[in-house]
Amino acid sequence: MRNILFFLLWLSIPAIAQQKKITLEDIYKKGTFRAEVIPGFAVQTMDSMMLAAGIKDGNTKLDVKDYVMSRDKKKALIFIGREYIYRRSTKALCYVYDFDKHTLSKLDSAKLLHAAFSPDGSKVSYVKNNNIFIYDVPAGSTKAVTTDGNGIMSSMATATGCTKKNSVLHRLINGARRGTISRTTALMKAM
Repeated sequence: MRNILFFLLWLSIPAIAQQKKITLEDIYKKGTFRAEVIPGFAVQTMDSMMLAAGIKDGNTKLDVKDYVMSRDKKKALIFIGREYIYRRSTKALCYVYDFDKHTLSKLDSAKLLHAAFSPDGSKVSYVKNNNIFIYDVPAGSTKAVTTDGNGIMSSMATATGCTKKNSVLHRLINGARRGTISRTTALMKAM
């Protein structure tokens, strides 16, 4: 009996509290139920960060639509004039923009393939003329990993001295050949 009385009392409380009817005017015109932004909790998208940065190459403002952020979101790898050359391969002019220093660095004057950040964001690897290069972002210098141009995969194996089938690098290279990991990821793991 006591439980039934308690249950009936519990059901009547919301009915007493809801005396005013909600109208469409309350919702849309008065904004009674609109969400308000709390300062400090607004999310800034990467697109808005790129747009706000106003990135320029000399006096020319870059139209930044194609980019990849580093894991720490402090740098962006920007691709300009991307063109498809194979099924999944593209080449483009590549830039690195540092949000902390507000600096833009062009990796090379030619269009590059497979540009990617290292896991810590301090280096960018890319392919040019069938050779692999690593760009050191803080130093602003480029180092050629391969120079023979005989093909990216065979060059990786030769340059690193990979001859044994059971070596880690050999497995990385074969994984890159099969498409399970990217070539640049294989190189970064090998370095």
